[in-house]
Parts: sequence; C-alpha cells; structure tokens
Amino acid sequence: MTSDLDNLKENVDKAMQERNALKGTVEPQKDDFNAAYEKTSQDSFVLSGMFLGFGLILTMIFAHLVKSGNEPESLVRVFGMMLIVISAVFLMIAGYSEKQIAPVFGLLGTVAGYLLGRSSVKKGGHLD
Repeated sequence: MTSDLDNLKENVDKAMQERNALKGTVEPQKDDFNAAYEKTSQDSFVLSGMFLGFGLILTMIFAHLVKSGNEPESLVRVFGMMLIVISAVFLMIAGYSEKQIAPVFGLLGTVAGYLLGRSSVKKGGHLD
C-alpha cells in the first residue's frame, strides 16, 4: 500500500512540474482577444463612417428640397426626425456605453417631442 501511495505522490509531483513548466506558454489568449477587439473596433469605425455618409446624403437631399420651393415647415419636421434617428443609431454603432448615451437620448427625445408636438397656425386659423 505504501508503494501505491509513493507512486501516486511521484505522479502528482511530475504533473505539478509539467504544469509549472507549461505555465508560461499558455498566454496567447490575450493576443486572440486583442485581435478580436481590433477587428470589432475597425468594423464599428467603418459602420460609423458609412452611417455619417448616409446622414450627409440626407442633408443634401433636404437642401435640394428646400431650394426647390417645398414647404420648409413640414420638411424640417421630417428631416429633424430622420436626423434624430441617425444620431441615435450612430451613437450606438460608435460604441458608447449606456451611461454615456442615456443623457443624449434624453435630449434627442426632447427635440423629437418638440418637433412632433409643434403645430403651426395657417391663415384660416386652423392648426396644422
């Protein structure tokens, strides 16, 4: 029985020595994480740029519609809502945390409420 116990102790000692020898070689997980983080960061940067480009295209369309003589009141309402949605989605894509985005969403919601709740009085005295 003592020989079995001695064999077991020797096996445990060998396993501990092997573990200690391999302990320094198990670090590549950090490199995998950094590569994945860089790829995610690069993807969010590209998506943010594309989304801002989309917002710029909408701004140019809005400017063209105003120049062509359409009614600015209704255009401002529609364009303002699109701009608010684009801003909110951009902040989400850019990777800001919930604590950073929450006050901005409150402000965007306030502006959206103002745009949608605002009404203009026509010549006949009727609300728009």
